[in-house]
Amino acid sequence: MEINLTLSNETIKDILLQCGFPATEENIGRIDYSCLTDMLYTDLFENLVHLIQTYGSEQLNAK
Repeated sequence: MEINLTLSNETIKDILLQCGFPATEENIGRIDYSCLTDMLYTDLFENLVHLIQTYGSEQLNAK
């Protein structure tokens, strides 16, 4: 399985506004996307581990 995630500029603008920052192209460009990518992969990995540990016995076949 491969998971691809797309975060649109509109979503980024909405988040900037929710956090009280102007939704400008300059602010969008200042976001540290390497850090964001690392955080997303870490959260994804941790959530997948949690999912397997919590529901694995119901959904997965043991060898």
